[in-house]
Amino acid sequence: MFDYELNCLISPELNEAQVEEVLKKIETVVANIGTKTAAEPLRQIKLAYPVKKKNEAFFLVLEFKAETDKIGELEKELKKEKNILRFLLIRKKQEKEKNVLLARKQKTAEDNKKESNQEKDILGEEIENLI
Repeated sequence: MFDYELNCLISPELNEAQVEEVLKKIETVVANIGTKTAAEPLRQIKLAYPVKKKNEAFFLVLEFKAETDKIGELEKELKKEKNILRFLLIRKKQEKEKNVLLARKQKTAEDNKKESNQEKDILGEEIENLI
């Protein structure tokens, strides 16, 4: 199972009950393919540019775990829902991948520090030779 993040823009023209209905549909589909791990509170945002002729939307962020082969089902269901203006589905990096990337960053930072220290030593020696 992999960690995923779903970001949805939901039509601002819906009333509170309709928005709740759309949220329940999304959560039901997610529950059918995996397990919900976290969700940010729904909020209304102003869009940077119009999406389907709308300048505002409700913004949903939902994190869940699912198998890769089940993601297609989720995408099909989200595309069917007329009140979802746009969605973005992201597969998050696993802990092992994060640790490898972090180790690489630390190693390059250490290498850069060593190189800068060596350069300082060389410059210091050259200055002493000039004096």
